[in-house]
Amino acid sequence: MENKYLTEDLNSFYTEAFNHIKNCSDAFWKLNTDLLPHLELINQNPHIKTLLSKGFNQHNTPISFIEFTYAQSVEQHIEKELIPQLTKLFNNTEGNVLSITKKAPIEQKFKAKDEQLKYIFSKDYLNLWHYHIELNSLQKTEHNTFWNVISELLSDLKP
Repeated sequence: MENKYLTEDLNSFYTEAFNHIKNCSDAFWKLNTDLLPHLELINQNPHIKTLLSKGFNQHNTPISFIEFTYAQSVEQHIEKELIPQLTKLFNNTEGNVLSITKKAPIEQKFKAKDEQLKYIFSKDYLNLWHYHIELNSLQKTEHNTFWNVISELLSDLKP
């Protein structure tokens, strides 16, 4: 598998993408404003960039998730520190289901519907190693805790 990770050169592309999607008005792709402070905090870290996210009850589902790409220099920290911390915190609470999936780079094959989605629908947007972390819970407080914890951990992640 190719070594496709977030690099210093790619940082500006993903920062532009994040800034661009903040103005999206498409009902499905629009950024959840409750998540914006968390996503901005995470994106300040030069080793992590958010790709996709969804907050509790967005589109009427009890799911919060984040997908993020990362620099190779923080990969071990994610696997040996972040994932065990999240698993310990959220799988020990009754009714919570936490799933964490490492995703391989993929070249997308579809075209953007409109200008606001040009980054997300770029063939290379998901063409880096990335993680999908999802919390399924009926408790809004668990989702609030999830976003507080994930934004703190990812914003502080360093090589």
